[in-house]
Amino acid sequence: MQGPLQELANSVDPSRIRVLTVPFANKRLQMSHGIRNTTTDIIVFADDDAIWPPTLLPYVLACFEDQQVGGVGTSQRVQPCGEKLTIWEVLAAFRLTIRNIEIASSTHIDGGIPCLSGRTAAYRTVILKDPDFLHGFTNDLWLGKYHLNSGDDKFLTRWMVSHGWNTYVQVCKEAELLSTMKPNWRFLKQVLRWTRNTWRSDFRSIFTERYVWTKHPYVAYTMIDKFINPLTLLVGPALVSYLIYKSTLYIEDGGYHLPAWNIVVSVSDPRQWRGELGLTIVPRMAHVHAYGQAAPASVVQPLAHYLRARLDHLRVLLVRGSLWFRQWELIPAL
Repeated sequence: MQGPLQELANSVDPSRIRVLTVPFANKRLQMSHGIRNTTTDIIVFADDDAIWPPTLLPYVLACFEDQQVGGVGTSQRVQPCGEKLTIWEVLAAFRLTIRNIEIASSTHIDGGIPCLSGRTAAYRTVILKDPDFLHGFTNDLWLGKYHLNSGDDKFLTRWMVSHGWNTYVQVCKEAELLSTMKPNWRFLKQVLRWTRNTWRSDFRSIFTERYVWTKHPYVAYTMIDKFINPLTLLVGPALVSYLIYKSTLYIEDGGYHLPAWNIVVSVSDPRQWRGELGLTIVPRMAHVHAYGQAAPASVVQPLAHYLRARLDHLRVLLVRGSLWFRQWELIPAL
């Protein structure tokens, strides 16, 4: 694999581009090898499917004028793999739109962020060259026996918080990158991996390290909210079903006077959906290649919520890790 990449590098600028390799496929080993060979003050990690606008790098580097900033991220949106978005890419667009809103809010409120996304993030090289960081980064264990390969961006974000560095996110068009997503059902596997990494890392931030409580209380609140979500997503429908059942009984038999249709309408109030759609659909209309795609996007909004609920439940069951998506995501420590 090194040969074709080296040829590509040579065709662009052999004096400025080097291709480095590691003995076996492991993202954290690859990143740490790159860190050791970096000679610049700032290091930028980027996925191979991240497409930068020409203005992204200057806008990201500008944040480092603040000497307390250790890491910088960007906003993101979906780049279709084909001419139009598939339903799975629409779901991904919803996810990224909501994320952009969340990170902009948390950055404004208390300067924190749950995660500097690994799709593209910049860090001060001096932080990452710390031997303690490199050791912890490549020997990150879950439950004391599983080497973690994925979740590198969550580790980096936690390290910034625990070592007193500030983070920032450039949420603007000039620094908004494009990223492709799986255009088929395999997107669900990606989401499961992301949510599982989130649960594992947030558990550490809230209950083990605990720095986030004092440095970024709003971010801590959002993490707690994600912990509670799987429970509320189960209790909510169960409670509504119980109320509907009670409404079918006579009052003298312990039933409720509220009719079942009233309960159903109150739960599925269209005003609530319109308000939420206004926050999620409208911001991304300008990014959709065909304007007509905004309509099917609004139709699949309930599907997005349903899939999110089911994946939240599944991530709790599979928090120890699953090898069916990436064989090297969790490796038992020897």
